[in-house]
Amino acid sequence: MKLEIFDPYIIRARLCPSIILLGPIALTIFFCFDELYSFITSTITVCILFALTNYITVLQRRLAPHNQLVYNYAAKYLLPDDTTIDSISKKRYYSKLASLEDTFSSFITPTPSQDLCILCESAVVYLRNITRDNHLVLEENINCGFCKNMLISKPIGIIINCCLATLTIVYSLATYKTFECIPPQNLFSLGINAFFILFWFFGITRKMMEEASKRYALALITAIDSVRIISNSSGDNNQ
Repeated sequence: MKLEIFDPYIIRARLCPSIILLGPIALTIFFCFDELYSFITSTITVCILFALTNYITVLQRRLAPHNQLVYNYAAKYLLPDDTTIDSISKKRYYSKLASLEDTFSSFITPTPSQDLCILCESAVVYLRNITRDNHLVLEENINCGFCKNMLISKPIGIIINCCLATLTIVYSLATYKTFECIPPQNLFSLGINAFFILFWFFGITRKMMEEASKRYALALITAIDSVRIISNSSGDNNQ
């Protein structure tokens, strides 16, 4: 897979969750700390936060295996005893996979000792490699990646916004003494952080992640029909 700086997956599935996670820091500084705000300081702050998005991406990928967020629904849907996909379509997919790769001929005539779970997982890996140019698969993969990274970032996001809200309250009361003297922008900053706290709690859920994973799995499997069979002499299989 050729990844570029403006690759849709990188921007939407990796960069956007990092910006949502770190964005409230820049907003709080902008609204609450007038004495710190200037073109130079704001530019430096934004650059630092933008650079930290690279670390957030690494952190998300590091935490993912421990959370076991993504269930391999595609492999489950390919199992003969799973009823998510109708049996007629599934037979057609088995036949197409067998014609694409001899390894998957066991789908048509499985042996008693054949581990179909491993075979389905292998087929999913194969499909991911040959459907990278499929627009629907790419779109659902991006949505799934975005949901996964947001769910991984949820605990960090809640902590960051709780800390920012507390900082805003303490700073405002210490500086302006009474509630009536607190500037509207400080209250607006507090409202933003309160919104993000609610957003992390109620807007980012495991159910959202599971639904995105299921849609991606179905898009990946149904993309089998669009894969063209090319003779071995012309190279590997493509869409």
